[in-house]
Amino acid sequence: METGKLIFITGGARSGKSSFAEAHSIELAKSHEAALFYIATARGSDEEMESRIKWHKTDRLQSGYQWATLECPTHIQTCVEKIEPGSVVLLDCVTILLSNTLFQSGFASGKWADPAFHVEVQATIIEGITRLREKASAVIVVSNEVLHGAMRAEAPTAIYERLIGYIHQQIVQQSNQAYLVEAGIPIEMKG
Repeated sequence: METGKLIFITGGARSGKSSFAEAHSIELAKSHEAALFYIATARGSDEEMESRIKWHKTDRLQSGYQWATLECPTHIQTCVEKIEPGSVVLLDCVTILLSNTLFQSGFASGKWADPAFHVEVQATIIEGITRLREKASAVIVVSNEVLHGAMRAEAPTAIYERLIGYIHQQIVQQSNQAYLVEAGIPIEMKG
């Protein structure tokens, strides 16, 4: 089965990666005369996150292009049926998607520490992206670079960092293009 183009965009917090991803998505949608979908993974869990979500929504409204927003904090494959064939899809962002999926049952359950669950979480995220590509002409995936620190290997942060690193490697391996955005400047790493 033919799959759509995959573009990976990463960078640090507030690096400009989402703005670059949105502009790139609009450009692709215009050139393909395609519908444009935004898959939002963030939840309004606190005041700061609610403010960021509102800012992103306003930014898309002011872009001059019609966005269809799908809120999908976990299991992005459930959004596939809502995507128009041949559309352009922006998934923002994998780091939040991983956090939501890894810790959905909370810290108390300890499920987040189970290596078998780690494999399941990675497979679920990659499968979701693959299913989106089967429906869309292009899928743009945004994620954050996470700083690595010296900590116990079993600490939640260390597990999270390892998983996001593995997921990034799998996405980049499958991608047609990959960008690192620093200080608002996109640097092409693959393409």
